[in-house]
Amino acid sequence: MTPHNDWNDRLIRYVSGELNEAEAAGVERELQRSPELQKQLDHVKEIDRFLQLQSKPAHPSKSFTEKVMHGITLPVRNSALSPKTGLFLLLGVLVITTVAVLSLRNGLFDAMEFPISLNLQSMYPEKLSIPSFSLPFSGKWLVSLFLILNIAVGFILLDRTILKPYFQRRAEASH
Repeated sequence: MTPHNDWNDRLIRYVSGELNEAEAAGVERELQRSPELQKQLDHVKEIDRFLQLQSKPAHPSKSFTEKVMHGITLPVRNSALSPKTGLFLLLGVLVITTVAVLSLRNGLFDAMEFPISLNLQSMYPEKLSIPSFSLPFSGKWLVSLFLILNIAVGFILLDRTILKPYFQRRAEASH
């Protein structure tokens, strides 16, 4: 008997009618000898039926062309943030940044220092000999990282919602 993948390919070709008469007769002989191969053929036929049902072509509605042509004539929407939404987001970033800075200054995260113990030996006790180690964790570093990312988002919002529209209006007014 040939490998499993070869039989998968051969059964798929058998179901789709791509085999010549001699190859098809050989497959049928093997199917009569092997109940396992018959089960595999049943699975291939089931998959083939499923794919046949899934691949029926969809017919567009009668007004499809009109809808597409109407959509082409619509004005393009600006995907940029509106100034109002951008200002609200920028205000939120400023509030969160202020809260984080005040929390850091007052020592709120000073007590969040502890080691993170990594013991990989417990996952593979019989196979590997891995020493355990620990990494220091500091809440101050975590909040500082969050603060830096928050400030970066604030600068992006400032650029997109205030500075860019301002300089675009100035450039248009000077022309």
